[in-house]
Amino acid sequence: MHFFAFAALAILGSASARTLPRQVTQVPINNTVSPEVALKSGGNVPNAPPPANISTNGVASFQAALYLENFEVGFFNEGLYNLTHLWGSKNDLVEVFEVIDAQEQVHVATIAGLIHHFGGDVIEPCQYSFPVSCQADFLKVAQLIGSLGLGANLGLIEKIKNTDPDIVPEVASILGEETRQDALFRMIGDGFVVPFPTPFDTPLSGDFALNLANQFIVPGTCPPNAPQFPVLPTLTTTTDLGYATGTGVPVTFRIGGGTDSTWASTIYVGWVNQFNVPAYTPATLNGDGTVTTNIPDGLAGAAFAALTNQTTAATTVDLTTASLAGPAFVQIS
Repeated sequence: MHFFAFAALAILGSASARTLPRQVTQVPINNTVSPEVALKSGGNVPNAPPPANISTNGVASFQAALYLENFEVGFFNEGLYNLTHLWGSKNDLVEVFEVIDAQEQVHVATIAGLIHHFGGDVIEPCQYSFPVSCQADFLKVAQLIGSLGLGANLGLIEKIKNTDPDIVPEVASILGEETRQDALFRMIGDGFVVPFPTPFDTPLSGDFALNLANQFIVPGTCPPNAPQFPVLPTLTTTTDLGYATGTGVPVTFRIGGGTDSTWASTIYVGWVNQFNVPAYTPATLNGDGTVTTNIPDGLAGAAFAALTNQTTAATTVDLTTASLAGPAFVQIS
């Protein structure tokens, strides 16, 4: 085993008995954070002047980004409480997630301040419920959260690069920090895996990212000004929290709400991975609210899968529009 595997495993504690998820109050949304949070984070909201202007597309895109950053803070707030008070986790692990939580609070304050500066509505947090009952569950879900955050930031850059290029460097700076977090989650999760499995990370469309987060949001708890997006039926693997092994193997997904009688008899799963054109595999509706397909060859790391009735959508955005359910997070390697 490599040295960094030992270093990661050294900070893991044992999981405790099942506990109910705790709803944690979110950090107040301001254009700064407390001195204590700034110290723990390693920095505060950037003091450079904002851009001279921002497009309508930019404001809406950052409101969606704030919605997702609130979601991340909710996850790490709750996780920190459980790590500290319920699961008896080792101090080193707690300290790592204190830093991550503080950094996410700085991201929230930074994005909220930008939106407020240009007169947009600042999005308050929703309430969240995460399927974690022990430290091991928390670390697994953290990998999904990390991949979602990476993909959403890549998608945000793609969306604003033409209308608001002056803001791209700041988003890219957040992306770099999210990448380091994601590598850590992979390294200290349930069994060591290579923290950097692919040469490219996988971008997500805004609607795909929002739908992934939506499965953890308590219905009816979001503010009236929360981003509006087409909510798709959920798609989740029947394996442990999205984990699969390799490619060319069968995988079964559970469809939230079951199948729809209007769907065509020929169904596919579209796969988003790295910067590749979506791949498609034929799928079989099993009649019990599940669908089975094979993971296509050539995929690695974190992939996202969506149910669709076509095979021609050549971008993640086009696949999003053509999706019937999803996306599902699938950890391939």
